Amino acid sequence: MMPPLKPPLSIPRINNEEPLPIEMSPGDVLFVVGANGTGKSGLLQHLYRIYTDNESRPVLWIPAHRQTWMDDSRTMSAHEKFNHERNFRSHDRHFNSRWFLNSPGYRPRVTLSNLVLAVNERSRKIANAVDDGQPGETVAKEMENRARQLNAVIDHANLPITISISRDESIEARNKEGDLYAAAELSDGERAMLLLAADVLTCAQGTLLLIDEPEVHIHRSIVSPVLQEIFSIRDDCYFVISTHELLLPIDNPSARILVTRRCEWGERSIQEWEVDLFEADSLEEGVKKDILGARRGLLYVEGNERSLDRLLYATIFPDLHIVPKDDKKSVEQAVSVVRGIDDIHWLNAYGLVDNDGTNAEDRTKDGIYVYRQRQPGYATVTVTLPL
Repeated sequence: MMPPLKPPLSIPRINNEEPLPIEMSPGDVLFVVGANGTGKSGLLQHLYRIYTDNESRPVLWIPAHRQTWMDDSRTMSAHEKFNHERNFRSHDRHFNSRWFLNSPGYRPRVTLSNLVLAVNERSRKIANAVDDGQPGETVAKEMENRARQLNAVIDHANLPITISISRDESIEARNKEGDLYAAAELSDGERAMLLLAADVLTCAQGTLLLIDEPEVHIHRSIVSPVLQEIFSIRDDCYFVISTHELLLPIDNPSARILVTRRCEWGERSIQEWEVDLFEADSLEEGVKKDILGARRGLLYVEGNERSLDRLLYATIFPDLHIVPKDDKKSVEQAVSVVRGIDDIHWLNAYGLVDNDGTNAEDRTKDGIYVYRQRQPGYATVTVTLPL
């Protein structure tokens, strides 16, 4: 059995708070979510630098701005691949790799070469076992067929293609009509999915995988089942995934969620973060949708996503995250649920509803505030929220 990740993840925090430690066991998944500019990509690069210093722990960083198109589907020799990977590791530690990647065109070829090498290594060991008079089936069971696993991922995503390796070790695709073509000719989403899955499937046992925005070029209907399948196959690895697609952590309820609120810079890189950690299964799905990516103040209002009132409230309360609910009862229930969850005591939840004749002072005790109509078409907020 693989040991826990050592050292544990450690997130430097703003305001001289102690770093946030996050223990991870093999197969654990941590999603990192937050608004633009809160330091999600910078956090993954920070972790990459820490773990590349620890040579005993393999780490793979898959950046959001990775190149997914290929000049062709050819692979490279093991020696050439090794040299490129060494250069990648050296460059990716530099602060500017957060937005600029060295040798982007070689990276897809390295990924495809790793797939071919994994398949060839398995075949070679099976052949050697047979030559030595041993049953090849034993080796076949001990070593996974990475190409077959890749096609299982593709099938799980309900894509109408299969991937194979040609005699000249190029990567080929075949569609459901039986037409064969180079992997470079796949659609943007199919190529992105192929490269992501191949990177994960061929990494070393016990690798810390830092995946930045896996949804780039891939629709959620595809990326979610792809992630679920590779989590299942590579339960000997550790996953940290930064995403803007808030439904991805909801699709994986056993995963923990780290919310980045803001970050502070120093020496041309991010040094500290304001973060909150949600443990797995600590929140119901509906609550997750409301608060993931929210500020530390949450205001439920009557209406819907298209309501003009929502924009008005966002202007009046710029420090609050506005969440519309269908009606007054739904607002009250949402506020009650969020306020009743001990794990998110740092989140201040309020509700703003139409006056129904009840005593406003009694209702504010439960976080519900009212406004009343003074003239038709004009609403006046009668209270100041305790921000």
